[in-house]
Amino acid sequence: MLLAMGLSSAAIPTDNLLTGRARHSGTTLADGRVLFAGGTTSSGDFSSSTNTAEIFDGTSETFAPTGSLAQARASHAAVRLADGRVLVIGGRSTTSPYKGLATAEVYNPATGSWSLAGTMNTARSEPVAVLLPTGKVLVIGGDSAVKSTELFDPETGTFSDAGTLPQGLTQFTAVALANGRVLLAGGSPGGATVGLGLTTALLWDPQQNGWSNTGTMLQARRQAAALVLADGKVLIAGGCATASECVASTEIYDPLTGTFALAASTNNAGSGSLISLADGSILMVRVSQPLEQYTPASGKWRIAGDWLNAHGYGAVVPLADGKTVLMAGGGSTSNGATAELFDPSCASLPSPVSPLTLNFDGNGGEGVLNINVPAGCRWTYQRLPSWITAPVRVGTDSGPFRFTVAPLAAGQTSTALRINETNVTISQTATTSTATVLTPASQAFSANGGTGIVSIQTGSSTAWSTSNAPSWVQILSGGGTGNGQVRYTLAANTGPLRTGSMLIAGKTFSVTQSSSTPECDTPTLSASGASFASGSGSGNVTLTTGAACTWSISNVPSWLTITAGATGMGGSSIKYAVTANSGAARSATLTIAGKSHTVSQSASTAYNCQGGKITPQSHTMSNAATGSEFVLSVPGTCSWSISSLPSWVKITSASSGQGSTTVRYTLTANTGPSRNTAINIGPASFNLTQLGGYTPGNCTAAPIAFNQTVSGNLVAGDCTAGERGSAYFTDRHTFNAAPGDLVGITLKASFDAYLYLKDQSGAVIAFSDNDAASPAFTNAHIPSDTTWLTLPTGSNGPYVIEATSSRPGETGSYNLIFNQPPQ
Repeated sequence: MLLAMGLSSAAIPTDNLLTGRARHSGTTLADGRVLFAGGTTSSGDFSSSTNTAEIFDGTSETFAPTGSLAQARASHAAVRLADGRVLVIGGRSTTSPYKGLATAEVYNPATGSWSLAGTMNTARSEPVAVLLPTGKVLVIGGDSAVKSTELFDPETGTFSDAGTLPQGLTQFTAVALANGRVLLAGGSPGGATVGLGLTTALLWDPQQNGWSNTGTMLQARRQAAALVLADGKVLIAGGCATASECVASTEIYDPLTGTFALAASTNNAGSGSLISLADGSILMVRVSQPLEQYTPASGKWRIAGDWLNAHGYGAVVPLADGKTVLMAGGGSTSNGATAELFDPSCASLPSPVSPLTLNFDGNGGEGVLNINVPAGCRWTYQRLPSWITAPVRVGTDSGPFRFTVAPLAAGQTSTALRINETNVTISQTATTSTATVLTPASQAFSANGGTGIVSIQTGSSTAWSTSNAPSWVQILSGGGTGNGQVRYTLAANTGPLRTGSMLIAGKTFSVTQSSSTPECDTPTLSASGASFASGSGSGNVTLTTGAACTWSISNVPSWLTITAGATGMGGSSIKYAVTANSGAARSATLTIAGKSHTVSQSASTAYNCQGGKITPQSHTMSNAATGSEFVLSVPGTCSWSISSLPSWVKITSASSGQGSTTVRYTLTANTGPSRNTAINIGPASFNLTQLGGYTPGNCTAAPIAFNQTVSGNLVAGDCTAGERGSAYFTDRHTFNAAPGDLVGITLKASFDAYLYLKDQSGAVIAFSDNDAASPAFTNAHIPSDTTWLTLPTGSNGPYVIEATSSRPGETGSYNLIFNQPPQ
């Protein structure tokens, strides 16, 4: 009999949903609980949509019912409002042809009840809802025919027009930027072209209450995932380019330049969602592939483990601890009720279980696996066969996993037991019915050590061995066939009491060795630790041990003083004092008689107000009279103010206040050289640069002929209406050609070069910011990966070449080489 099993500590099961559901919503509430609402209860059938809702409590890891929706719905959108309530909008009806719904409801966590929240102007079957910094909610999409967007005001409970998309879109992604705008990326036009990904990128501007184009994605994609990074840029990952081709590429959108740049690809292709974790990393969650973790500092992805069950159309939400993710419901063939928790910090261990093989005879016996996981991480197994029993289903931290293998029975078959990822082989072979007996079943030694003997009584043809002995036990003889003996020795023990176990003929044999003072082996503390506010304080803990046992205290930090019982003999009451904390939160683990007592102290209010964060951290503005904004993030109790600004900067929002805020400013026109200032606000600083004044040069494109080289200079006063924006100087050249013609364009420059090719409408056909032959990034070549570019389908020229730079205001000489292949 062969049994395969494996282990990982990243995903563990939790309590099941009260109602199996898919296409439902999951929303993390302000108090850390999670609301699951609506969904279908029969796979793929919207007629089974439910109006039930339930709450997951992360402390008890259980689900409990809450108030029901006024209307059954699935494939709806849900978003937590600024006041803690949850808005649910749209979704599909329960009757064929399952059209979109226009209704909206709001859930109040304080009362556990729902109330109607107005009616949208347009019915939407699969809408996207984006919470804005103002507290309002932007509603987009619904299906490929819906172009209208609308704005929900929580204070009035009404919807208003928010502009019209250039075309109806579905399967797009949308996120709110730090400046209050909303980025919409990718999607599919639906209809006859359903499944086709787009490179579309649009911006919604709250000032204009409408949409405009912003750059072009480097990869066509639908069902992509997007997340705003800490620096204000947007990570866009995965998705599918066509109905059958999914992608692993990622790219990053820069709101300051309106451009996209390639980033490291994920290990697998496909659609999913992105979740921000407390350590600053990003988790990519896909249904049918391993989870992946992205670290912005390194720009790299790693495999982070996998779910235990399939969760197609399930709901994944982050928990309040910032590191654990909850997946609930869904399923590939039916809508399951399973739910599980995932902690990426507990995944992908090099050797989380040992040994990798265990052998049992037909009599079965006791087995043990040594599990090695980080502190605080849990592990579990699945699909335990009936012929193996174990006292625990879920374990925490490293330690032994003990189980019992039953005697081999007729018709008994092997089973794959999964303790997530590392495979362990447990084999059982048929032998005589003679039971294996160990005599003695365990043995204890004094601190002096000695020699031990274990007698094995088993079938005459049964082969057996000894394994898993602890390092302080030396096996002298430990294997054979039929009856026999195991001989082993223990050296003298100069440390504390120690226990261990080994496997003899598939059975667990325990060994215990006392210390030199056995009465001192098991001291206890009355408490494992204590917590203090930032002010000074005092604490105490009681030590219980033998009357003749000496002990001491170590690992005492400089901010803690032992006021009584620093050292001693026998039991004692240990008292200590902590000084006031003027800095960050701190903790120390005292070692008292070999036992741990952890003392932690909160950070001071002043320190909490030092770590303010500004997003973005800087702006480079044109010389024109203009304005923008940035966001200050600080705890709600922290005060801030702005002072000592130059005359060319004016703050148009509040110049002082408390807690997080959006700071808006305007600049006067600059007719002189570039100028720079730092806006100091509370604990943080925002760097502001305004380019020098000049008269924009002629933007008329100069003709260029095939196989011609143009020598030029990018200088202050050149055109500032190029694709890179008004902060960049641009030279333009034009040529006539027809779709299908082959062209090659090279820009060799003394600066970091950027090169664009546009069609008759001004749309970018291709661009390059580097030539592979130019490691210093001073050359650019179109196309970037081959010699010739085929002009796409469309009308004849003229086409426009734009030669520009990577950095704002950069100048220098260049050669522009325009070729076509020999005829």
